[in-house]
Amino acid sequence: MVRQLQPGILVNDRLDIPGDFVTPEQYQPDEPMRAADGSRVPWEVYQTLNGSWGYDRDNLDDKAADLLILMLVDTVAKDGNLLLNVGPTGRGPQRIDAGQAPDTTRMSAPPAGTLTLRLPVRRPEVAVPVIELFLR
Repeated sequence: MVRQLQPGILVNDRLDIPGDFVTPEQYQPDEPMRAADGSRVPWEVYQTLNGSWGYDRDNLDDKAADLLILMLVDTVAKDGNLLLNVGPTGRGPQRIDAGQAPDTTRMSAPPAGTLTLRLPVRRPEVAVPVIELFLR
């Protein structure tokens, strides 16, 4: 029905119905995603900045900037897209200011108008295990 109403719509595979692209969550595939017949399929990996999809006051274990860059490069190298969830603060707004002025004070700085994101990285003072439950 939805394809009749909007023929160009893209549908993911999140509802266990045939979709236009595959969506692994919280892991990087070892190789490009493939269909049962071996042909490549479009895919988009879903990752979180700190393992939580929403606000978690006690979770300060953000992924390091170099890991985020590696995930992006790895995803693109395998013909995929990366969806990175950045949760809100306790008061609701996003933790990254997309309107932040780019840093153009260093040599070889990006041209004016380039968005520069400074991701917060704070390690917890104690080891915090992350347990993920998948309920079906």
